[in-house]
Amino acid sequence: MFRIAVCSVILFIGIAACAQNEPDPNSTSLLTDQTETTDPGHIQINNPGPRKIDETGDTWDTEKDKRIIKNAAERMPRVQVNMVQLKQSDAIVSVSIDEAIHGEEEQAWIENIKSAIEAEIQRYNIQVIIE
Repeated sequence: MFRIAVCSVILFIGIAACAQNEPDPNSTSLLTDQTETTDPGHIQINNPGPRKIDETGDTWDTEKDKRIIKNAAERMPRVQVNMVQLKQSDAIVSVSIDEAIHGEEEQAWIENIKSAIEAEIQRYNIQVIIE
């Protein structure tokens, strides 16, 4: 009799644990907010831009990100990076190329440079400008 009672309790606990449902990711419940945040007054966890250290606007990794972008673009032959500017989730990269190019060839160079940068760092929306 004792075994039956113990088995029943274990079976009940197992069924109760299996019956718990995860909230539907597509639900509009107030409990499932789309943005994750840290403590009140701090930045979002999934922030697409560089992370802020404090209220003064100091950021982490911007210099490292600029170096990564510059090195990725300069791996392309005959490309020299003039400037890398980071604005939140956008990166504007100004480059010069050793030879004169125009039209479709210029657009092809822009796409190739952009692809090379995006292969190294995916955090930013890359815009390439040829000077």
